[in-house]
Amino acid sequence: MGSRRKAFILFGRALLLRCPACAGGPLFSYWVRARTACPGCRLNLDREEGHFLGAMFLNLVVAELLWVLGLIAGIVLTWPAPPWTLIMVGSITAMILFPLFFYPFSRTLWYAFDLYFQPVQKKEFPSEL
Repeated sequence: MGSRRKAFILFGRALLLRCPACAGGPLFSYWVRARTACPGCRLNLDREEGHFLGAMFLNLVVAELLWVLGLIAGIVLTWPAPPWTLIMVGSITAMILFPLFFYPFSRTLWYAFDLYFQPVQKKEFPSEL
């Protein structure tokens, strides 16, 4: 399989909140509670200790980029008299809601990123398979 096609498949499945390896799911029992294994292929989703530091970093970066873009747009569109109080309240709300909204996407995108560069090993599946 070509590398572009593989990336498209992995990241496409991740954006749909499905397992990037098999497209099984759902991977979340609640919006912010990920399962420990894929219900479809039973792949262990906690691949190693500290595995999801990258997902947390991705979540933080995306949330802050969205906030910065919204802040710049809000100031530019209301210049020369930006509503600073509204911008402050909107900023606080955005910084609370953006990471919560993006959390499951950051987890599945990180699964996809990890599977792209570090393909699944046989030891990551339960032994009874």
